Amino acid sequence: MGLVLPGYKSPQAFTASGPNVTFTADRNYWIDYYLIPPIDEGTPITLTLVSSKPGTTWVSLAPFDLQTESISGPPVVNEMLGPNQTGLVYFGRSTKSAVYSLKISSWNSTYTIRIESRWSRFFDFRYGIVFGAGLIPASFLLFYYDGIVEKRDKMFQEAIRKAKERKD
Repeated sequence: MGLVLPGYKSPQAFTASGPNVTFTADRNYWIDYYLIPPIDEGTPITLTLVSSKPGTTWVSLAPFDLQTESISGPPVVNEMLGPNQTGLVYFGRSTKSAVYSLKISSWNSTYTIRIESRWSRFFDFRYGIVFGAGLIPASFLLFYYDGIVEKRDKMFQEAIRKAKERKD
């Protein structure tokens, strides 16, 4: 399952709202960060951003390398809303086959963002490969132990039955 399902890709959407903090004089901005599962190169991407105030939100969507934890190619979107702009709709294509990093900076404003493209909803199952590989030998041990317990239980039942027969 951990090998097959992450390879199955279908149209997906990611939606987020934020930030979930209270802005103060000391904290007048917030940066939210999300990882989008791998998108194949050239796959269409639609990004929709709505901000509560004009000119207060910046968004970046770029390929991301999980090993080096850094941007690994040219961004698909790297836009700051204009002084009179409260929304952004972008239609484009992925620049590289990779996991994508979504960063949103907002200054004293809230936002809602939606990304639509084609990726695997089972991307996180790849971690199940190691766990699943450990479960296989554990299940064999459990079946073996169950057989031992069953034989021992039959021996006790037989001993109790013979003891009752002798008593009578």
